[in-house]
Amino acid sequence: MKKNEITVPLIPNDLPWINVEEGGVDLKGKQKYLFYFWSVSCINCRQLSGDVLKETNKFNNLQVIAVHVPYSEEEKSIELVKEKSTEKGFSLPIVL
Repeated sequence: MKKNEITVPLIPNDLPWINVEEGGVDLKGKQKYLFYFWSVSCINCRQLSGDVLKETNKFNNLQVIAVHVPYSEEEKSIELVKEKSTEKGFSLPIVL
């Protein structure tokens, strides 16, 4: 590994993804990634998500991946996360 180089941990292929083809996102390229951790019930997440996405759109070669962190058993529902992400206008890859 080169100095200042960070290795992205592998995300298991069997985790549910939204807005991507089956199997998730290939993190092995030279792409830069921003992992945005959020939850559908998080008030701060709802307030900040639009700003985060707007600001990150300015950068070329940056792939934003939303990582949904459920606060409750109900939030583990893929359908609920799909519904809420659609309401927010998320088109970015989401891993649960």
